[in-house]
Formats: sequence, structure tokens, C-alpha cells
Amino acid sequence: MSGVELEQFIKDIFAAKGINCKTTPASGDFGVDLIAHLNSKKIAIQCKRFKDMVGFSAVQEVYTGKDLYECNEAWVITNSTFSKQAEHASKKLKIKLINVCNIFDQIQLTN
Repeated sequence: MSGVELEQFIKDIFAAKGINCKTTPASGDFGVDLIAHLNSKKIAIQCKRFKDMVGFSAVQEVYTGKDLYECNEAWVITNSTFSKQAEHASKKLKIKLINVCNIFDQIQLTN
């Protein structure tokens, strides 16, 4: 699965749950791949298909993109794991880190 295929997969999961989710432009997206509207929240989502751990830069990018897209929350969704630095930063910045295997649980918790 490519990075673009992961984005589409996640978008399809949201659609299956009846959640409006749109892709951002392929380039110049400010670290946000998808915008989801869940209840009254607008969520900036960065999708990372990695073999290795997802690092701090993913958290940093989606944190910035959240404000640029005027979202209430920001999530990083990956097929991999997160570095300790990414986990620490996400707690401070209130960014949700999600493994794609747990996406259904996260949608239900937020829903």
C-alpha cells in the first residue's frame, strides 16, 4: 500500500461510518492530508505510511496545519509506530496519534 492508498483507505473508513472526509491538495497541504468533520469538530489528519517509526516532524506538521485549516483537532494516523519524541510532543500539543488498526475505536470514542 502506498501513502496515497493509505490516505484513500482512511478516507473510505470515515465514509463507511458516514463521516464527511475530504483530501487536501497533493502538494502544499501544510502537513494535512485529510479533513474530517466529526460531530461539531473539524479534524486535520496526516497519514503516514512508514516502515520505521513516525517521528516528531509529523506531529509538528499536523499541529501547524491544524491552525492553517482552522481545525479543532489534529490526528496522525499511521501503519507503523511512533517515536518517543513524537509521543511526548503529541501529549503536550494535544495531537492524537493513531495506528490505522485502531481507527474504528478512535472514531467511536470521538463520535
